[in-house]
Amino acid sequence: ALIKPNDEELSRLMGRKFAGIDEMAATARELVAGGIETVVVSLGGDGALFVRKDQTLRGKGLKVPVLSTVGAGDSMMATLCHGVETGMSFIDTCRLAMAVSAATVMCSGTQAASMDTVRELLLGLLLASGNDAALALAEHAAGSERAFVRLMNRRAAELGMDDTSFANPH
Repeated sequence: ALIKPNDEELSRLMGRKFAGIDEMAATARELVAGGIETVVVSLGGDGALFVRKDQTLRGKGLKVPVLSTVGAGDSMMATLCHGVETGMSFIDTCRLAMAVSAATVMCSGTQAASMDTVRELLLGLLLASGNDAALALAEHAAGSERAFVRLMNRRAAELGMDDTSFANPH
């Protein structure tokens, strides 16, 4: 079984208010221990919690322009069902659900999000920041962050950039 209450619905379901994310995650784990296979708690613009017996994931909300929240929860639920039906890994299903839900709020009314928008948002989820991208590129180019920094400092010296010293790739 899969349920996807939002934070307010979870509060009503359990008959209590939650002090924060950790308390909601603990409650979702209680529901899983009680026999529900997957509990997803949507947190609006703050993202979602994805809880299974062996995993608790926090999907942080993507900062996107919001035109309408109509259908965001439904699109997340549909994506979660799609992931189960197609055998996607749990983490990939969660990422896709976050991207589809964020893409949905970028649309007005009941308009469906484009796959291009979903793909762009997925890329944003895979590289959480420009720093993450710089680190990934540094490791690819030189094998490690430290090796990349040495390479950049050596190149700066070759170019006569005496007042330049790199400490990290970003």
